[in-house]
Amino acid sequence: MEFNIIDNPASWHEINAEWHALVESCAINMPFLSYVYQRNWWETLGGGEWPAENSFLRIITARKAGKLIGIAPLFLTQKEDHEPALHFIGSYEVSDYLDFIVSEYDSPEFIPALLNFLNQHPDPSLKRLDLFNILDSSSSLPIIREQASLNHWEYREEIIQPSPYLTIPENWDQYMATLSKKYRHEIRRKLRRAEETELHCYVVTDPLTLDEEIYSFIDMMALDPEKEAFLTDTMRGHIATTAKIAFDQGWLHLAYLIINNEKAASYMNFLINNHLLIFNSAWNRNFSQYSPGWVLLAKVIKWAIKHNIKIVDFMRGDEAYKYQFGGVDRFVVRATLSL
Repeated sequence: MEFNIIDNPASWHEINAEWHALVESCAINMPFLSYVYQRNWWETLGGGEWPAENSFLRIITARKAGKLIGIAPLFLTQKEDHEPALHFIGSYEVSDYLDFIVSEYDSPEFIPALLNFLNQHPDPSLKRLDLFNILDSSSSLPIIREQASLNHWEYREEIIQPSPYLTIPENWDQYMATLSKKYRHEIRRKLRRAEETELHCYVVTDPLTLDEEIYSFIDMMALDPEKEAFLTDTMRGHIATTAKIAFDQGWLHLAYLIINNEKAASYMNFLINNHLLIFNSAWNRNFSQYSPGWVLLAKVIKWAIKHNIKIVDFMRGDEAYKYQFGGVDRFVVRATLSL
């Protein structure tokens, strides 16, 4: 297996098509691993999450007989109390799921060979990996654990956050039957109350209004004081560009709830491989009496049932509504390796 380190964006672009094909073969095929997403993330380092003056591209590719079979999409950085380390591109606030880009078939060979390559490399900055947001179900994790032990890497693993999800049944009644009596009642009551107003929902499909709809969503996000602090100008730009990329790739599912001719709530989702990923949400406090967030989420789940979506993934975070709507936990973990 032949390894190469890509440390500049021009060389990165040269493997764009191969990167895309490899992601398509991955067991975890998520937007956050795509070339277009990761390249956009790198342009702003996650909306300003990491220091530009101290962040360096270190993408490691592996080939067999000239064919790209694995990618470690990494960058080298140091931030605040963090030790200098290699992190996944996308780490860690705005990219819910990260991993090595390799098929399940090739990962048992790729990961040991990668760790051996890093072990033998003369550059001391390549001796520590701090890998955020790996799903606990990832096929990479057991291999990393085993190989760390065999090759004398110091290894630590910790749960970062739960990442609840729903398995979608065939119809709305079956879905409601999975919920507790209390929350079945709450959802029905909130839907009835909202439907007494002039209410409708839509998903953004028109490229001519896309910019307006995206910035309307971001402005609505900023009505939440916690999100307002998060939404720096750089982060606003990053989210907007992410939404545009998702639209161009056919992933974007930007849903709005309209009450009395005003935007009352919105969900920015990604639709990929029959999974609906709930990326972020926003709601207008002027409509709080109608519980617009709950109402729109119920409408989104109804849409998912109608369109035969298999999974609604609430992604990272333990917000109460995720469990009230039936979310079942899985977890994302942080794996740290050092020599």
